Amino acid sequence: MISKRYNKLFNNLEVLKQTDAKHRVSLDNIAQVKKELKDIKNIGKFTSKKSNVFFDDIKLNYNQIDTELNHLRDAILTDQIFDNSEVQILSNKFNDIFDISHSLNLIKNVLDKKNIITDTLYLELDQSITSFSKIFKTELNNILNEKKTIKGINSDLINFKNILDRYTEFNQKKFDEIKNKNGVDISALLLNKKYIANILSTKQVNNVESYTEQLFREINNFNEGFNDLLTQYEKYIKSSAGQINKKIRENLENKTLKNENILKDIEFILNVNQTAYENTQDKKEAEEERLRLEKEAEEERLTQEEKTRLVAIEKAKKNAELEDDEIKKSELIICVKALFFLVVIFSAFLLFYKHIMQVFPGLIANDIMLSFKISPSQAGSLIAITFWTIVITQLFSGIILDRFGFRLISSLSLVSSSLGLIVFVYG
Repeated sequence: MISKRYNKLFNNLEVLKQTDAKHRVSLDNIAQVKKELKDIKNIGKFTSKKSNVFFDDIKLNYNQIDTELNHLRDAILTDQIFDNSEVQILSNKFNDIFDISHSLNLIKNVLDKKNIITDTLYLELDQSITSFSKIFKTELNNILNEKKTIKGINSDLINFKNILDRYTEFNQKKFDEIKNKNGVDISALLLNKKYIANILSTKQVNNVESYTEQLFREINNFNEGFNDLLTQYEKYIKSSAGQINKKIRENLENKTLKNENILKDIEFILNVNQTAYENTQDKKEAEEERLRLEKEAEEERLTQEEKTRLVAIEKAKKNAELEDDEIKKSELIICVKALFFLVVIFSAFLLFYKHIMQVFPGLIANDIMLSFKISPSQAGSLIAITFWTIVITQLFSGIILDRFGFRLISSLSLVSSSLGLIVFVYG
């Protein structure tokens, strides 16, 4: 019907164009409005051929649009002048109509969000629960067919979109990260028809707001409670994942669908695994303590053995040193004894030499007189020098021996005697 109205309006504008051909500005304005009118036909395509199941039976109130366009047409044709002000009026009206298309597209974008809550809206529940699709279509059609101006209809659409947007917000990214990290898939519960039907059966839902609000509140409450358990039992989640997933399936089969009961079952599993883990840890710690004590005992034994070995080595070293000292002491004693005997021998030799020196001049008196060609009295005086030397030396020998020691004096005496003898014989 609206298409026929478009054509009629086009024809009227063509007449206006012919009657007002002398006004160039009016002709340009008519071309602009004609373009706007062609674009508005896309609304019919959007609302009647939408692929989304929620928009299959959505119908726009074309009669209201037709009535408003007729009023504008009559006003335009009255003065036979299509000026800029009339173009602006038409353009504003077309924008209002286009805004309906835009608002419907925004609603579609909300329903196209990929998260748990929007996915539940597509579930086909049993006949005892009114489906979201039916409630959605009824409410949206009521908005689109209200006896309001196009601007009023669009305002209601925006409010409708905001309600949907508010109650379909869900942090799906975090939800998927937790599922992938811990291996617990609660989406099997949240997307179960029985579970969703149980949520909706607890409260009467007769419009989109009550329907989505109930789902939003229950699903988020369960998710928050589950996340609290994950935080509390973080260490035991992975080991409990298989049991939790199995328990969720059992609850669905047994129709245990209340959030608090399911969360209690999950907490019970986590608590049991925590106890088992702690017992295992206690045993592990006890075993580690036993091994630690054994290791310490072994280290202590090795330490004692090492100390014993070091003491034995030290004792052996001391014994070896004592033996070396004994050997050195024995050698020293032998050396002292040998030296003693040498001293005794040399002293005896010295006494013997002294005796010879005292006796020998008398024996060789004749030879001395012949060698030196001296008289007997002179020879006697020469031989007497030896005795005088001995007598004089006796006066100082004790002091000299105390001052310089026996070794040095004996050595010098032997050397000087030997030199004197050599000089006396060969001189």
